Parts: sequence; structure tokens; C-alpha cells
Amino acid sequence: MQLFVFIVEFLERVKQRVLDVKTMNMSMSCLLLQLLDEILVYVVGIPHDKLSQQQALDLNFELERFYALANLLELKIGFHDFNNFYNERALIDLYDKCLGEILCLDRFDRVRKDEVNTLINELGDQAERGVPKGLTPDERRMIHLAMVKDFYPGNEQGHWFKCGSCPEIYCITECGGAMQMASCPSCKATIGGEHHRYVAGTRLASEMDGATRPAWPVTLH
Repeated sequence: MQLFVFIVEFLERVKQRVLDVKTMNMSMSCLLLQLLDEILVYVVGIPHDKLSQQQALDLNFELERFYALANLLELKIGFHDFNNFYNERALIDLYDKCLGEILCLDRFDRVRKDEVNTLINELGDQAERGVPKGLTPDERRMIHLAMVKDFYPGNEQGHWFKCGSCPEIYCITECGGAMQMASCPSCKATIGGEHHRYVAGTRLASEMDGATRPAWPVTLH
């Protein structure tokens, strides 16, 4: 019974993590399913109704490996597979390094988990700083100047923002405070805000106008 309860709880945690993951392509789904299959093969090999403390620990380590893979794939999805970024090659190389660390045969203990999480955080930071190709600095400046007429006089900076889930850039005119919410055209996450407050995760797109703070004096969070 102890083993049965453990397996049920274990699979419930896996199921919840899978449900949390947004739409994936076929190759990403196969990666998760392959890792899950390996975990289940290990579970089936455990003698009936016997679960040692070490086996329970090993299974929890493998669950952490599964979580890390899901986190990495979600990050890649959020940044559109890093396609069309100026630092695309560096991002893909770091992604491949993360993936290799997760899927290697070594035990996914606490040390390896911390190392992988550090790599994933580094990948996220580099992707955040990366600028999608398509607009040169001059083009961004021209777009900004074309929009200035819709900003309140004397308040020409801090109207450009990034979606909290992807690099999509959008503009809030007039005072610069968010008064309505919308769906990001790239990832469908909520952007904008209400009552002059921005939705959580909103980032300033300072590459558009050199702004260091939003036009409307509210802290981004």
C-alpha cells in the first residue's frame, strides 16, 4: 500500500506539471514523454509493496529532472524557440547545454539540480536582454518619433513596454498609464493593465526610447 500511495501521489504531481506546460510542438512533447517513460520503467521495477528510502529519494530526484525539463521547454516556447534574435546562436547553444545537463545519465541530485537551475536562469536572462531581429536602432527611433504625437507633451519617454511572457513590444499612448488589458499577439498572455497599473510581469522596453522608468509613475512588478 505504501508503494501504491507513493506512485499515485508521484503521478499526480507529474500530471499537474504537464497541465501547467503551455502548448508544445511534437519534439518537445516527445522529450517529456520519453523522460516520463524512463521514470515509469523504474517504478515498475520496484518489488511489489516495497519502497526503500533510497528508491523514494531517487524517484524524487527524477521528478526534479522532469520539472527542470518542463521549465526549460516552457522558456523556449516563451521566447519563440529563440528564432530571429540577434543573439540566437548563443541562446541556442546555452539551451542545448541545459538540455544536455538535464538528460545526461548522471544522478539528478541537489547539486545537479542547482547547476541546471542556474543555467536555466542564465538562459532566461540572456533571452530577456536579447533583441529580436527586424528593427535597427534607427528604425526603432523612427517608430518612437512617429508615436510621440500621441503622448502627452513633456512626457515623451516610458511609453514602450514588453509582454511579461515574451519579447513582444507594445506602446501605451497619452499619459502612458495602462487603462485596458489585451492579449499579446505573439503568446496570448495578458498585457496592458487597468487603473494606471500594469499587469504583473510588464517590462519597460527601453531600447525603443532610452527610458529608465514608465511615463506614468508606477513601479513595474
